Amino acid sequence: MREGRWSSRLIGCAIATCLVAGCATPAAPTENPVLGAVATLEPSTEAIASPGPSPSPMADPVMTDPPTAAPTIAPTPNPTKPPKPSPTLNWENNGFSASVRSPVSIGAKAKVTLKGPLGPTCTLKVRYPSGTNASLPSPTHPEPNWWTWTWTIPAKAHAGTATGTATCTYAGVPKSGPISFKIVDPALPGGWAIDVTGPASRSSTDTGLLSMTVHVKGTVPSDANYGVLVTCNIELWSAQGPYVVNVYSGEQEYVNGSGQFVADFDVGELGPYFVGKATWTVKCRNIRVQGDAWKPDTGTIDIT
Repeated sequence: MREGRWSSRLIGCAIATCLVAGCATPAAPTENPVLGAVATLEPSTEAIASPGPSPSPMADPVMTDPPTAAPTIAPTPNPTKPPKPSPTLNWENNGFSASVRSPVSIGAKAKVTLKGPLGPTCTLKVRYPSGTNASLPSPTHPEPNWWTWTWTIPAKAHAGTATGTATCTYAGVPKSGPISFKIVDPALPGGWAIDVTGPASRSSTDTGLLSMTVHVKGTVPSDANYGVLVTCNIELWSAQGPYVVNVYSGEQEYVNGSGQFVADFDVGELGPYFVGKATWTVKCRNIRVQGDAWKPDTGTIDIT
């Protein structure tokens, strides 16, 4: 009986304490605790009653910042010009670039510009499809490290691909690179023509081949599967009478843009009746394209 009264008193005290402090009622255990063991109370998942209003906190004292001085504005510095480029000794480690106008029509202006580091001296050489070298003017310098050549493409250049070499030298060390551009004939849109050159003279007793260089102007019509295969014919007329030699050359593979090829004619020994200024007509056509017309050119040769 004494233990029962002690337990009731403890329970009563606990209840009174919870009523004062606002405790939640613990959930009842699902099983009776074992005698002598301490029962573990799980926290309740039910909402806990809100406690009473909290006492108002004391207001914090107002803090004031010490007065600050007005900001000082730094004066704006005067703008300075960028430094001028100066010659460099490691120019060979800097890449050069070239801008080339292409295509260029015969009679129009060609333009080649080299760009690189400041210091080197640059030169340019250009060879036309006709095999002749371009006569170039002195370069201009739009920028200190630019070299620009501008000139007119002459008719003797012929249509095709012009090739050349740009060379820049500094401290005795040259650096070279290739350049190329297309030359087109505005009078031959979509067509082609030839310009033939041969030896100025030939012996009447010569039995070797008569070689004629055929310069192609424009674009030769090409078969989609077989490309271009050109054959040429020469008619050589004697100045002394109605003597004529009519000979075909061999077939010549030609790639558009290469500019020229050589036609060899086996005219044999012409004999004394051809001595004098003989007249020739060379005609060429692409035998791989049906209906391609002959392209003629004429000239003279001294037979001695």
